[in-house]
Amino acid sequence: MAGLLNELSLQVLNQGSTPTFDTIRGGKVLTSFVDVTACKHSIPVIKQNNRLNSPWWSEELAKLKCGVVTRKRRIRCAAPSRRRDVVDEYLKAKAHYEEEVKKAKTASWKEFCGKQDREGLWEGIYRDGAEGDNFDHRETREKAERLAREVVGVDDPLFTALELKQAAVKFNPKKAPGSDGLTADICAQAILHKPGFCLSLVNQCLKLGYFPAVWKEATVVVLRKPGKDDYSQPKSYRPIGLLPVMGKILERLIVNRLTWHLVPRLSTR
Repeated sequence: MAGLLNELSLQVLNQGSTPTFDTIRGGKVLTSFVDVTACKHSIPVIKQNNRLNSPWWSEELAKLKCGVVTRKRRIRCAAPSRRRDVVDEYLKAKAHYEEEVKKAKTASWKEFCGKQDREGLWEGIYRDGAEGDNFDHRETREKAERLAREVVGVDDPLFTALELKQAAVKFNPKKAPGSDGLTADICAQAILHKPGFCLSLVNQCLKLGYFPAVWKEATVVVLRKPGKDDYSQPKSYRPIGLLPVMGKILERLIVNRLTWHLVPRLSTR
């Protein structure tokens, strides 16, 4: 159908409820209206699944999105002589839609942050999510509670030298170190040559359930974002936090243990 329309220099315009075929021949605009309202009665409407909408979504954004999709479809059916105009129209509609989505997300986030009163930000998120509880949420919570009952009173075995060595060599040696100045390659070489001291250190942390506070302190470095015109604006910079490598090694050891415990119980495969 699209090939036939292109040969006849025709274009399909999906405006309103009556599709339009138009073309220009001999300096005259020829238009034909085709009634396809019978499709609504003969073709069943697909029921949409009930999905959780984002808090920033609105009917206006839905209409803008439908407009973008419609203009994108017109590109496929546009005549070669009008394709460039149709593409430009689609790009403008898409840019306008994305800009409105960005504004809606920002306004929704600011509204949410403004509602926080004497509580943690994540506490509000988890509490609000519990109000829209569904079967998947309840099933996950029941599995977590059952898992918690199963592991009560079970002491985790101490870390082994092999676990420590495998965790130490996983980090990129070119990454900047934390406040202690010990890079990933320095820590890895120290552990590979004499793992006894570091192994005793991480095992004591495991026994006591303690994570050293000094390993949680990050050194913040502010970097310039490339390609910015005005570096007097705060948004032209990107702050990054540099944590001590030994703290990262301990984190990886704990994550590996948690993965070993949790994944077999949570996965249905």
